[in-house]
Amino acid sequence: MSLKSSSSSSLLSIGRIIDNAWDTYKSRFPQLLAVSGWLLLPTLVSVVSFALYPSASDLLAQKSLGPVEQAAIAIWIANALLLTPVTGLLTFIALVRVLKREDEGSKPLAHHPFSKLSRSVFWSVMLAQFLTALVLLASWLLVLPGSLLVVLGGLTLSGVVSMIGGLLLIVGVAASLLLTFRWLVLYAYAPFAVLFDGRRGRKALTRSRELIRGRWWPAAIRMFLPKLVFFLAAFAIQALAAFLLDILLSTVAGLNSDLYVRLSGIFSTLFVGLAAIIFNPLFLSADVIVYENLRDTKTNP
Repeated sequence: MSLKSSSSSSLLSIGRIIDNAWDTYKSRFPQLLAVSGWLLLPTLVSVVSFALYPSASDLLAQKSLGPVEQAAIAIWIANALLLTPVTGLLTFIALVRVLKREDEGSKPLAHHPFSKLSRSVFWSVMLAQFLTALVLLASWLLVLPGSLLVVLGGLTLSGVVSMIGGLLLIVGVAASLLLTFRWLVLYAYAPFAVLFDGRRGRKALTRSRELIRGRWWPAAIRMFLPKLVFFLAAFAIQALAAFLLDILLSTVAGLNSDLYVRLSGIFSTLFVGLAAIIFNPLFLSADVIVYENLRDTKTNP
């Protein structure tokens, strides 16, 4: 089913977004899975690091680590800080490109996340995400006045200054939370503006804000509710699978706590990785539908 949204002036309903995303996910599952499956790479590296990781009893006893255990820790750190985020971002780019190809009427092809096409926009998408993160962090500057007054009151032993600082801190936290949520919705589609509209840097953030300005609540509802429905369904499936897995691991490990902890870490990592591989394309399908609909209705008011 095509992701092309309706060109009418009204935004798609929540039910329509869910139906379209699910239909696209089902019809294009092999192509999407071929791309999303690359997330298995950091997952397997993490599994290897857990397999070589020192046992829980050795860590508690603070025993000196051998070369193998030290290598396992180094592998885990490198995987967490480098391989996982890079692979995740490249996979995101490739998935959106596959969905975009379908939206443009082309035959969707499994797009290699590490291909030249994905790498060509990697830094632009990363910059859009980085600038968005800076904007969200900037909202928390509102807690600085209250924090400084609380510290000043503590240093000067002034109860009045501390009380005023505490009140300002509460107001600042509340305002920061509201502002963070508002800006999160306004700039959430900056990476999509890079991939769909070729906007780069601050222009990507500007494009996202332009599409949502004047219809923040409708956009926020369509941004979160479909994914919430998918998340609840995925969570129910994962919860059942995790319960059965825990029973299996308890049976296999028996009273050996070290073996249970090691197996639990390995299979939990595999479980989370497989869940991301299977369900991420579904969430992205909804995002693409909402972005295209926002763009179409903004262009054709």
